[in-house]
Amino acid sequence: MKDIKLNEIEINGTKYPIYCDLNVLDLIQENFESVNEFERGILGLVPLRDKDGELMRDETGALLQEQHEPKIKTVAFGLFVMIREGQRIQKRETGEDVELIQKEDIMEGCRTSFIELAEIVRTEFNRCFTIKKKENKTSKSQKN
Repeated sequence: MKDIKLNEIEINGTKYPIYCDLNVLDLIQENFESVNEFERGILGLVPLRDKDGELMRDETGALLQEQHEPKIKTVAFGLFVMIREGQRIQKRETGEDVELIQKEDIMEGCRTSFIELAEIVRTEFNRCFTIKKKENKTSKSQKN
């Protein structure tokens, strides 16, 4: 396995690795209606509905949404599973035992605003969708 670069987050004076990958997305999908629903929760987006309760869409078919504050439950869940995945990877790469974080540790010990936490979770979530472009290693020969 290649080395994985883990970002860190500090909770109650302790630094924890944080990582989002397919394992995390699987847990998100199991616990939320969809990965998109999770993303809307961390962004604070709420789909608009008409008087009959039907989702409203614009002329291109995209959902119309209102901006609200991020959902704390969604942010806390994302943070928890991303830290746990970071800890799992850290243990595999270093061989050292790590004390797994508990949900209560996050809920009680985190002194960062939930808005900042939502941004951290969103950034890590988005990172797992980023595709690194391969550099073109072929050289072009010049014709005389």
